[in-house]
Amino acid sequence: MKHASLPDGELLWIHSIGKRFQVRCITTEVDEANDFMERHPDTALIACYGPFNIIANVYEGVRTS
Repeated sequence: MKHASLPDGELLWIHSIGKRFQVRCITTEVDEANDFMERHPDTALIACYGPFNIIANVYEGVRTS
């Protein structure tokens, strides 16, 4: 399962290492996560929560908490 390309106006943020990051994609498969990050070099895996791989912007949208 992959949820990506959030509709305009829909933003999801995750807080990690004292900052917040704009989520770009959530997957349940490692291969899907890797494929997404290969196609979007401005993203990185920011967290894993249970079966979910959460991918966020590396720089754009990052805010200090």
